[in-house]
Amino acid sequence: MNNCMEKICPKCGSSSKEKEFIGAFCTDCVKIKIEPPKKIDLYICKDCGLCRLNNKWSPFSLELIENEIKRQTIGNFDNMLLKIDKENQKAELKYIVLIEGNTIQIEKIIELKIHNDLCRDCSRMRGGYYEGIIQVRGENKNKIKRAVDKLKKIIEKDSFITKTVELKEGTDIYVGNKKKAIEIMSDLGHKFVRSRTLSGVKKTGLKKGMKQYRDTFLIRV
Repeated sequence: MNNCMEKICPKCGSSSKEKEFIGAFCTDCVKIKIEPPKKIDLYICKDCGLCRLNNKWSPFSLELIENEIKRQTIGNFDNMLLKIDKENQKAELKYIVLIEGNTIQIEKIIELKIHNDLCRDCSRMRGGYYEGIIQVRGENKNKIKRAVDKLKKIIEKDSFITKTVELKEGTDIYVGNKKKAIEIMSDLGHKFVRSRTLSGVKKTGLKKGMKQYRDTFLIRV
């Protein structure tokens, strides 16, 4: 019987005939604390399109930004919907909160600051950086070309190639990540001869340094 009685919200005076209630208050007056971050800084690599959030480079996606906003939000909610306005550099948020069978939507707008940047690989590639050279050699130019094309296609998925040099005796591929190069050559079944040269010393502290090496991998096809 009491459930059928009209309720009056003690805060705004609204009737249960006009609005839904949660306990003694209407849904508009129920206090729900949701505090999103004031600003999200998004760094996008102008060469490859990767984006950096929370000091990690990843392929761009709305889910990535959404998860970062959720991580930084203070308060309890059941879901969050995200809409990005790149032109005005803002993010429109809609938090969904379920309480006693009622669905409450709380809307917020935060700044989404977009910065042009270069990821580590693209920065290194622009500077001509490389860790190793894959020397592809053989008697048949077509076999060399096929091997080089396959190597380049796979290497560029996980790393980068600084340059490719065509020579009379074959092709040299300058790779940014020698560990990846070794993995890929092994996966493709290439046997290689490895040699190493000292390329310099990287300063790591006062009067300390770490030797840096470049590797050359010779494969025959």
